Amino acid sequence: MKSQTKLSLISLAITASLALPVSATDLSLPTITAVEKSAEVTAAVNNQSTVNQTGVGQEAEVSQTGTRHVSEITQIGNDQIAEVTQSGDWQESYITSEGDGNFITTNQVDDWHIANVGVNGNDNQVTVDQSGFWNTSETTAVGNNNIADTLQNGNQNNSIIQHIGNDNLTQTTQYGATNLAVFRVEGNGNDGTITQDGNNNQAGLVAPGGSPNVGDGNSLFVDQSGDENFGAVIGVYGNDNSFEINQSGFSNTGVVASLTGSNNDIVIDQSGDLNGAVIEFANGDGNEVFIYQDGTSNQVGDTNIAVISGNDNIIDIDQSGTANLTEFETIGDGNSVTVLQEGETNYVASGTYGFDNEVSVSSVGINNEVAVFVELDENSVTVEQSGNTNFAYVDTFGFVNEVSVEQIGDDNEASLTNVGIAQVIDIAQDGEFNLTDVVAFGDEHAIDITQEGSGNWIGGDDGYFLVDGYSNNLTISQMGNDNLVLGSQIGDNGMINVSQTGDFNTATVYQN
Repeated sequence: MKSQTKLSLISLAITASLALPVSATDLSLPTITAVEKSAEVTAAVNNQSTVNQTGVGQEAEVSQTGTRHVSEITQIGNDQIAEVTQSGDWQESYITSEGDGNFITTNQVDDWHIANVGVNGNDNQVTVDQSGFWNTSETTAVGNNNIADTLQNGNQNNSIIQHIGNDNLTQTTQYGATNLAVFRVEGNGNDGTITQDGNNNQAGLVAPGGSPNVGDGNSLFVDQSGDENFGAVIGVYGNDNSFEINQSGFSNTGVVASLTGSNNDIVIDQSGDLNGAVIEFANGDGNEVFIYQDGTSNQVGDTNIAVISGNDNIIDIDQSGTANLTEFETIGDGNSVTVLQEGETNYVASGTYGFDNEVSVSSVGINNEVAVFVELDENSVTVEQSGNTNFAYVDTFGFVNEVSVEQIGDDNEASLTNVGIAQVIDIAQDGEFNLTDVVAFGDEHAIDITQEGSGNWIGGDDGYFLVDGYSNNLTISQMGNDNLVLGSQIGDNGMINVSQTGDFNTATVYQN
């Protein structure tokens, strides 16, 4: 048989988790060159066809029905058509085409399939249709107006498609187990649609040898159902690209890495358990990232925090289920991050570094935790938690930042560390055993805390809140039972207003 290497995109996932660029993977995908036929096939073959054509207006059609087939067609010229249909047992078909107006079709039915098509010229169209058992297909097109269709039905499917050229369209459909499809691109207006149905499916737009896929307006759609699926977009340099990865099953992974460009759309939609979404080395402006996860123990980020660098990016993460985790970081200005979690024992950590960014985190459930870090100026943070035993931590550093925290439920805790100038903080807690810790350094802050429920407590480090700076205003309103206010204010022209309504209220404030 022709020597084949079953490549694994999982190695790229491991590389991504180690925070290495794609170039460090030493990924070597096969190229379409001379054909290697195994000695077994050559010895045992009773069907073999070789066609060599060099000229204008060639046509070649080969149909073989017997047991062991090998067909080789080489066309160098204009207006070429090559069709190979092989049936039963051991088919191998190799077509090399180089000229204008090429049309290549290979149809191989059951048992042992290998199809290797290499195209170089203009107006190319390649269709490979393979069924049952051992399917592999490699298609390389270098040229204009290329279309490549690959349909494989059965086990051990492997398809690697590579376009370097203009107006390329790729559609790969594989049914069965242990499928692999890699779509590699370096040109303009490329489209990729990969549909896989089965277990251990892997699919992606992967740059060859670590070099970027260059071009604008590229599109990739991956739809996988089954377990341990892997979908990846790795190594893209361009604008206005669209990437969508849909996965349903168990232990699926979606990766977007080494993306450089603007106005790109990224969608990762996963349903099931133990799913993971990874975004690394993403740079550009005006990008939109949508991640949807439904299940248990799903993750966005984790070992390496998902990071996107640039301005005016939109990140929307929606997780529903139990024990979900999100760790996301934006570097730049005017970015918007929205995280919604529904379920139990969910965790969100968000880091925002830049100007005029918006971060919104909403969690509904029990034992949820939120940690938000903001650095630089005019940023807005909103945290909403509904459920029992929720915890929210917000750390801001800069000028004119706004923080709003609302907790509805039992045993809620909000902790804020604030350093800067003219920051606005609004905390509202409605439930039982609410606790607010506030430590603020800087001038002209406006802090408003409202607690309604039982056992409320406002404090800070060592049990006392601290507001240190010039012209800071602190307003506290407690309505409920067993309320307690302990803290101190340091600095000139500061004001503290404490209002308590309920039972067993105590307010102790030190001013200096």
